[in-house]
Amino acid sequence: MYVSTIKLAIIRKILVALYTSAFDEGLILRVAHDLGMALEAHYFGFFLFSHARCDHPIFLTNNPAEFIPVYTSVVQEDFLTKSIVHSGTSCVLKRMSDFNQPENRNFIRAVQDSRPISDVAYFPIRTGATLRGYIALARAGLRNRDFSDDDLDVFWFVASFLNDAFERSLVLPPSDEDTGYLDYAGNIVYAGDHVKTAFDELFGVTRARLGSAMHHRWSQFLTSYSTYLYGPFRLGMDTVRLEKSGREYSFRFSPVKPGSLYIEQKGVPCAAVRLLPMKQARIDGAQLELCQGNYAFTPREREVIRGILQCKSNKAIACDLRVEETTIKRYTHNIYEKTGLKTRVELVLGLPASEKDQL
Repeated sequence: MYVSTIKLAIIRKILVALYTSAFDEGLILRVAHDLGMALEAHYFGFFLFSHARCDHPIFLTNNPAEFIPVYTSVVQEDFLTKSIVHSGTSCVLKRMSDFNQPENRNFIRAVQDSRPISDVAYFPIRTGATLRGYIALARAGLRNRDFSDDDLDVFWFVASFLNDAFERSLVLPPSDEDTGYLDYAGNIVYAGDHVKTAFDELFGVTRARLGSAMHHRWSQFLTSYSTYLYGPFRLGMDTVRLEKSGREYSFRFSPVKPGSLYIEQKGVPCAAVRLLPMKQARIDGAQLELCQGNYAFTPREREVIRGILQCKSNKAIACDLRVEETTIKRYTHNIYEKTGLKTRVELVLGLPASEKDQL
């Protein structure tokens, strides 16, 4: 992947914002603007599928205002979305062998008449293994150039960090007991009771008397903290997991104040550290709202829905559940019968608004 010095500076700016700012509409649109500058792209979309407790999808975009109702009216015909639902992987318009097939022309005509583009790329948004939506980037103008391999590598790289920021935003705010503050060297300036207890169990009360195992864990902690402060950027760079006696402790670093700069001075808070409860160390996509509706799904049907929302094929789901593929087809038929839906794409996109008040 080749990236010029100018583009590298823009990408770094985006990643710093994703790790130091609150995840909200303003942050997403700032990322859209900067990513567009880096890749000479014009339109950006952050699309979250509707679910059991929301009767419409969430669509944040810098597309023209008139494009949004056009797109949402034909979203179930979006064959790029269909590709993500069935494969679970990214897709690019001009690299799809069937993008100009007759069954796709209504969708293409509708969106191109509203806002012409030359190429568009989709990246799946996930929580855990569960598909939640996608991120899209497009170039305006029918005669504009298509995305190159280098362009796509940069987009996938930045999009993966945006997905990570989205996942982290879903974790509940920390309590005082779960929060501590560190100076630039990793010295504790303040720590809540739960953080103190975890540090004592992992590192000992006084670091001067640390055993070899505790020294190793402390070195891991400091290395992760230094990586968070100074890079290089990588997914999960704000999180460190340590283990003692079969128990896992997860910590997450964050700015003392979103968007603020830190001071490299001993005893001055540089970053916050949060102790993550075991159940929040990773977001479990299995607890999906749709599976908690009022359709009286059987436990097996819930497992099949979970597999569909993880973009698994019937064969893969059957392998997971140790049943025949024909059995999975029967469960899928029952799910469609109960929901009134007809396809996997409809299931992922969500129920019609007229049906959602029953959940």
